[in-house]
Amino acid sequence: MRNLNWAADTANSFSKWKSLERQSFEDVQNVRRKQALPDHQRYPELEADYASLTSNPENSDWSVIWLRLWARGYRRDSLVKTACWRVDSGYAPLRDSARVYRTIIDHNRDTDYVGKYCLRWLSEAHYSWPDWIGLCASMWSRRVSRDAIMSVMIEQLSPEYFDVRFMQSAWRRAWQFAWTRLQNSDPLLSFAEAYFQFSDTIAVSDGEMLMYLFRDVENISRLHHVAVKWLSTYPRNTLIWADIYLASIEYEASNELIDVGHYWLREYGGTTNRWLRVWQSLESTLDKQNQIDLALMWLPRARWDLRSWPEVFSIAALRNHDSGVAKALSSIGARWLASYGRWSRSREDVRKLVRHLNDQLGVGSPV
Repeated sequence: MRNLNWAADTANSFSKWKSLERQSFEDVQNVRRKQALPDHQRYPELEADYASLTSNPENSDWSVIWLRLWARGYRRDSLVKTACWRVDSGYAPLRDSARVYRTIIDHNRDTDYVGKYCLRWLSEAHYSWPDWIGLCASMWSRRVSRDAIMSVMIEQLSPEYFDVRFMQSAWRRAWQFAWTRLQNSDPLLSFAEAYFQFSDTIAVSDGEMLMYLFRDVENISRLHHVAVKWLSTYPRNTLIWADIYLASIEYEASNELIDVGHYWLREYGGTTNRWLRVWQSLESTLDKQNQIDLALMWLPRARWDLRSWPEVFSIAALRNHDSGVAKALSSIGARWLASYGRWSRSREDVRKLVRHLNDQLGVGSPV
């Protein structure tokens, strides 16, 4: 009887398995048949959206609809042609459609065909619109009409009303994009000079533009007076500030720059390794005690994970001969060793220096 029950259970299980197998096979066949259908039959619910792209090309949601259809993989070849048709038909560019044209340039092998429509959209759109620079970057990386792209950018950046355009961060981003690719373009350099002349009247400070320009020595001499004014007006804890300062003082160590550097060393630089280089660049303008005093002010406020921290500490410790300073340096070094110093490669060097300071003070070393 048990054998008969086992046989019946086995037959039922086999029958269920075969039924599931047939159902799975039919499901696969249905999927394949659906995939073989044209897009408009596979996704009938999307056809109305697709039709609206040509029937209502001035719809404010045109770009959103286009991108949604693209994400679904719906009639992509036709979507590319529709995007090109919209430009060719003379409809005003939409503020949010840069992503549409960036998509077709990034996913289409025929860059010559789609590139001319993307270029036309760029020239008719505004550089401040979302992803305008992104489309320029995509076209540039695909080597699409590079000379034409730069012509469009220079035309767009040429400020008819400086007070309006210079206040827009998009203008500066577009300028930086063009400058890093063209280098020493006379129009871009003249635009930058006009920007700096006007920047005194607006609450805008952009050291990045100076940083790009200062990569060429000739521009340092041309814009040195601009850099001095910027450095004096906008001292800050940034790598850009320190690099512009170093380039400027190397070109000409004016009294104004020296004073600005001393002030910066006292009050700023706690987040950058460049503090050490600025300190060293001004070594000839400071006596030994002033150098040590600046280091003593910087070490407690600086980030202890900076690579330059142990070096500044070492220079100050080895040059110092004052017991009061030695005591302060020993305390700072001990705190560094107890915290970040436990993981630093410079731990043993700092430990030896702390012992050296304590020996000067005639006290035992706890480290």
